[in-house]
Amino acid sequence: MKSTDWWIWADLRPPLTRLLTPVFHERASISLYDALHESGPDAKQFYFSENTIKKVSDTLGRFKAIGTAYGVPDVQFMIFATEALRTAKNQDEMLEAIKKSTGLTVSVLSPEVETLFGSMGVRSGFAEFDGLVMDMGGGSLQVTYVNTSIGPNYEVLAARAGQSLPFGAARLMAELTNPNTAQPILVELQARMKITIQNLVNAFIQLRSQIESVDGVKVYLCGGGFRGYGSMLMHTDHVQPYPIPSSGGYSVPGSRFKHWRDMLIANEQPGDIFGLSKRRRHQFPAIAMAVQAITIAVPRIKSVVFCTGGNREGLLFMMLPPSIREMDPFLMIPVPNPQQDPQIILHVTNLLMKIFPKEHILPPLVFTQKVISYISGHIWAYEGQTGNASLVLHKIIDKIRIALPNLPHFLSAVLAITLSARWGYEIGPMDSIIVKNLQNIVGIETVWWCRYIGTACRFISLVCPAFPTNLESFRNTLRWEVTVSGSLGKEKKKGILMRVYLLSGCEQGIPGGLEGQLKKMWKNFGKGLGLGRKVKVIIELMN
Repeated sequence: MKSTDWWIWADLRPPLTRLLTPVFHERASISLYDALHESGPDAKQFYFSENTIKKVSDTLGRFKAIGTAYGVPDVQFMIFATEALRTAKNQDEMLEAIKKSTGLTVSVLSPEVETLFGSMGVRSGFAEFDGLVMDMGGGSLQVTYVNTSIGPNYEVLAARAGQSLPFGAARLMAELTNPNTAQPILVELQARMKITIQNLVNAFIQLRSQIESVDGVKVYLCGGGFRGYGSMLMHTDHVQPYPIPSSGGYSVPGSRFKHWRDMLIANEQPGDIFGLSKRRRHQFPAIAMAVQAITIAVPRIKSVVFCTGGNREGLLFMMLPPSIREMDPFLMIPVPNPQQDPQIILHVTNLLMKIFPKEHILPPLVFTQKVISYISGHIWAYEGQTGNASLVLHKIIDKIRIALPNLPHFLSAVLAITLSARWGYEIGPMDSIIVKNLQNIVGIETVWWCRYIGTACRFISLVCPAFPTNLESFRNTLRWEVTVSGSLGKEKKKGILMRVYLLSGCEQGIPGGLEGQLKKMWKNFGKGLGLGRKVKVIIELMN
C-alpha cells in the first residue's frame, strides 16, 4: 500500500526460490498520499475520505479473492503499509475497513523497517552489492548504504544507518507548487540529503573510501519517482528506439545522471513518454530536484542503476534463509533444458572459454564463466523451431528479464546478440532494428566478441547436432587452440588463429565437409564492424 501496485507472489519453491518469481501482478490507480491531501469542500488534510477507504478496501478484497483462487493459504497473505498510513489521522478507520473486507490485518511499517525492506528489495536482484540505495515513493524518500561484503548482518546495519526523509515525489511537488514553500523546501531537501549522506559516510568506512575516490560511488535507485527519472533517461538515450522496455537494470554514468536540467526540458516536450504517466510527468520537477540534491550531496557518482525491486521483494527476500539469500540469482534463471547433464555443460563452458586468447586481444570482462555457462545451456535449445535467431532474441529480452528484472541492460544485450549469432543472424527487418540498437548499447568491440562466441556455438552444434550424452566421447570429439597472429589473410591483418582438432568422421554429412559450413561461417567474420580483425580457422582431423 505504498503506491498503486499490489502483487500476489505464490511460488517460492526450490529451486527458483531465490528469484522471488511473481505469479500475478495488477495495478490499482490509488495514490494514498494524494488521497490524504485531496482538495474540495469536504476534504480534510491527513484524513482519508470515505470514498478512498471504500476503494482501498474493495481493491484489497479483490486481492484476497484472486490470491485464494490461486491457492494461496490464508496464513500466507501479507498486507503492509508505509508513509501514507503512518501519517493518516484516521488510520484506524482504514485498517478496520480492510479487515472487514479481507479478514486480514495490515502491518504499518516503521521507517526503519521500510528502509530495510526497500533496500533489500533492490539488493535481491544481485549476487553481490555495494552502493547507496535510494527509494522515492509518494510521501517519503529512503536513503541507506548496502554492502554485502561487510558481514552476515549487513542488512541490519543498512536499516539502522538509513534515513527516511519526508521528500516523496507527491509531497515534494505539493511544496514546490506553493510560492511560499518552494524555495525553503529546496534548501531543506539539499541540507538534509547532505546530512544523511555524511552520516552514512561516518557509519561505513567502505563508503567513505568510495566517496573520496576519483571513481566515486555506485548508486541504486528504486521507487516510482526514481524509475520515472530512469524512463526519462531512456527516452533521451543516444540509442533510439531503446530496445529494452523496462528501466530495471538500466544504468548511466554519473556524468549523465547529473543532467537533470536537460531532463526537465525533455519533460516539457509534447507527446507521450514510455514509462511515464501523466501523474509522474506532473511530479517530474520534484523528482529532478531530488536528483539535484543527490548530486550536490554526492559529487562523485560512478554510475547509477535503476531497479524494479522495492518493499514487496525485500519482505520476501528477508523471509528466505541466509543460505538462499546469498545465492547468485543469475545462476537460478531457468534454462530451456534443465535435464541436461551439468558435467557436459561444464565441459562446453570450458571449451568456449578456451577460444579467448590469453594476451594481446582480450575479451571484455562481461564474458565470465557464469555468463558463458548460461550461453552453453542454450546451444541445443529450440532446435525444432524455425526463425531461431529472432526467437532467441525475444526470449532473452523478455523471458530472462521476467526471471531477473534487474539484469543489467548491457548483459541482456550481450546475451541476445550472442545467442542470435549462434543461429546465424537470420532475422527479419523489424528484428534487425532491435539487434542494431542492442549493438549500440554494448559497442562495436563487444559486438565482435558476441559474434565470435555465437559463431563458436554454431560450430559446436554442427559437429554435435544433438546434446552430447557421453562426456568422455564428447571430450575426444572436439578441441581447439587459439593464438593471436599479426599476419592473417592477404592483407596481413591482426586477428585470431584458431586450430581446431576434430575427430575423424565427424565432418561427414556436414554440407561441404571440412571446406564447407565449418569454415564458411568464419570466412567473412567481423565484416561491417570496422575493426579490421580477422579469424582464421584451420581444421585438423584426429584419429
